[in-house]
Amino acid sequence: MSSKFKARINNEKNFHNIRFSHNQKIPKVYKYGLFNWYKDYCNLITKTSGNTLEIGSGLESCFLNDDNLKNKIKNGDIRVFSIDISEIAVKNCQELAFPGLKFIVEDAHELKNIEVKKLDNLLGRGIIHHLDINLFLNNLTKKTGKKFYYVFAEPMKGPFYLRLYRFFTPNIRTKDEHPLTINDLDKFKFSGIQRRKYYGFITLFFSFFGIRNKYLENIDDLLLNKLKLGRFLAWAVIFHNLS
Repeated sequence: MSSKFKARINNEKNFHNIRFSHNQKIPKVYKYGLFNWYKDYCNLITKTSGNTLEIGSGLESCFLNDDNLKNKIKNGDIRVFSIDISEIAVKNCQELAFPGLKFIVEDAHELKNIEVKKLDNLLGRGIIHHLDINLFLNNLTKKTGKKFYYVFAEPMKGPFYLRLYRFFTPNIRTKDEHPLTINDLDKFKFSGIQRRKYYGFITLFFSFFGIRNKYLENIDDLLLNKLKLGRFLAWAVIFHNLS
């Protein structure tokens, strides 16, 4: 591991240690603008079963915040290891853990303490854009020994005004993160057909004012998914290989 990459990992760790130390809340721009993105991600996970690895979630783990997913664990339908690079995030999560849900300090690039070959599912929300994608996928490919399902929910690079917003709000993100491009999505070549759904266009503007409206969400779905403009205009995406 190069000194530059070590510095990057330390920057990520320090940023999220500070974030979880202060118990920072999700900004309303995400809460209102990406409501369906959060909901659909959890709904997709309800279709999975077996040994599951959730990466980079911290206190925002869907298994801590969604009652349906909690019940899947308690009923024995799914067994979850949730990893994060932040020691503080994991420490806080361990206080909320219950049988079937275990939190571990781990770097997703390495997965030294995870039996990857035994995994049935790999999940992550807002984590892939923090990683060196090539390194992550190369290491994962070497360690996997069978077909597994994945579900990821990530920000997209988006149009110029979204990139401008990010430029003027550097304090709410790490300097090394990189919202995904279509080329990044194409790198996930595991078994099965990759399916994508895009989110956040018109809803983005109204979210700054704390407004969520189902009609705006329907218009977004029409533009981004039915008219297939998501690759150019979307704020976020869910991509997975579930049937």
